[in-house]
Amino acid sequence: MKIINKIANASTKQWAIGFFVTGLICGMVLGGYLFIQSILKNDPIQLSLIMGLVGFLASLVPWSILAIVMFLIHLFTKNKSEFISPFQSEIVKDICIHLNDKEKLCIKRHALLYGLWGGLTFAVPISFAICNPSLHTIITAVILGIIFLIFFPFWLRKQRTLLYSTQWAKNQGYKPESIKFFSFNLKKR
Repeated sequence: MKIINKIANASTKQWAIGFFVTGLICGMVLGGYLFIQSILKNDPIQLSLIMGLVGFLASLVPWSILAIVMFLIHLFTKNKSEFISPFQSEIVKDICIHLNDKEKLCIKRHALLYGLWGGLTFAVPISFAICNPSLHTIITAVILGIIFLIFFPFWLRKQRTLLYSTQWAKNQGYKPESIKFFSFNLKKR
C-alpha cells in the first residue's frame, strides 16, 4: 500500500520523468528482443542492428510523447488542479479544482489501478501480439481487449461516483447520474 500511495502522490513532473524512463527501459527490452530474434534467424548484422533500433524507437517514441504531454500539463496547471483535462465537462473541472488532499489521493489510487488494469488487459497483450504474431498471442490479445472494452463503462461509472462523492460536489448538490463526464457527448440522447 505504501508503494501505491507513493506513486499516487507523484507530481506530474515526476510522472513525465517516469514515462521517459519507462520508455527507455521498454525500448531496450523490445530492441534487444528484436535484435536477438534477428540474429537467431541468421539475418545480416546490419539488419539485426536496424531491427533492434526500430524496436527501441517504437517503444521510446510513444513513452516520450507521454512524457512531453505530462510535462506540458505540469507547466500549464501549476496553479490549478492537476486533474484538469480538455475532455472534461466544466462541472467535472470545477469538482477537480476543489478536491481536498484525501480526495485527490483516493482518485489518484483509482487512476493508478485503472492504468494497471488497462495496461494488463489492453496495452501489454496488443504489444505482444504485434511483436510475436502467433495465433495464441492474437487470440489472447483479442479476448483481453474485449474484456477491457466490456469493463470500461464500469470504470467510468466508478470514477464518476468518486468525483461526485467529494465534499464540494455534495455541497453543490451534484448527482453522478445527472451530469456529463466529458465535454463531448458519447451517447445520443
